[in-house]
Amino acid sequence: MKLGDKYYYITDKGAVGKSIWMDDKRDRYRKISNNIYKTFIDIKPIAEKIKSQIR
Repeated sequence: MKLGDKYYYITDKGAVGKSIWMDDKRDRYRKISNNIYKTFIDIKPIAEKIKSQIR
């Protein structure tokens, strides 16, 4: 990822979050946790699966 790239991630509540890559601690943690998705289409089925498991 480059500075300023937009990406999506799954929050601790199972919702979809959106962020901009700033190469900070949060960005790097999400990357090593495999929690970075380039498009909403990529993340939507994963978030829905997680939400269904939480309920």
